[in-house]
This record gives sequence, structure tokens and C-alpha cells, in this order.
Amino acid sequence: MAVILDAKRNQVFGSVFRLEGNSYRCLKGPVTIEPAELLEKCGPSVAVLGEGVPYHMPALRDAGVTLLDAEVWRPRAASVHHMGWQLAQAGRFTPSYELVPFYVRRPEAEELWEKRHGSS
Repeated sequence: MAVILDAKRNQVFGSVFRLEGNSYRCLKGPVTIEPAELLEKCGPSVAVLGEGVPYHMPALRDAGVTLLDAEVWRPRAASVHHMGWQLAQAGRFTPSYELVPFYVRRPEAEELWEKRHGSS
């Protein structure tokens, strides 16, 4: 399964997962990459979801991948709750200070500022 989010600039933020038992194992990602490049390594049997699907439909069709129903493209609070509840029942918790954002790419504003003013 591949999950993609639109990263603009004809790219996606993407990750590829494999179902192992009752959970998914991350095989690749998260990366910033062109959708075709991410999917060419997966093969046509990969199922794709994520809010980036409608933005990159031509590349997805060209790759011949399986698109999951549109109703599952976007994450839902109930799904996040379900995963969190399963972890809690197993006694697995994350300390609040470890819950920090992970940025795959620097913000565009920083890149533009650096282009105009040079790196410091």
C-alpha cells in the first residue's frame, strides 16, 4: 500500500507499507518524490490512498496502480482513535514531548528566502 500527500511541484510526500499480520510495516518513506518514481518500485498491484490522489491522478493512472475508494483517501479521526486505542490496550504510549512534527522538506518560504538572500 502507498500513501501519498500532495507536496506541490509535481511531487508527493509518500510512504510505502506492507501488511504483515494485523499491522503495516513501512518499507519506504516518508520521502518527497515524484509519484511515478515512488510507484515504479511498487508494481501495479500496490493500492494507493491519501489526500494526494486527486492531485496526481494522471501519474497514478499511468502507473496502473489500484486506487482505493475515494472515501478512504483522507484520514478519519475514528481511524486514528482505533489505532491509538489498540496501542493503549497493548500498553504502548508515547510521551508528549516526543510528539513533534516531522518535516520531509524545508518550507517553501525558507527555500525562497535562501535563494534571494543566500544561505547563512
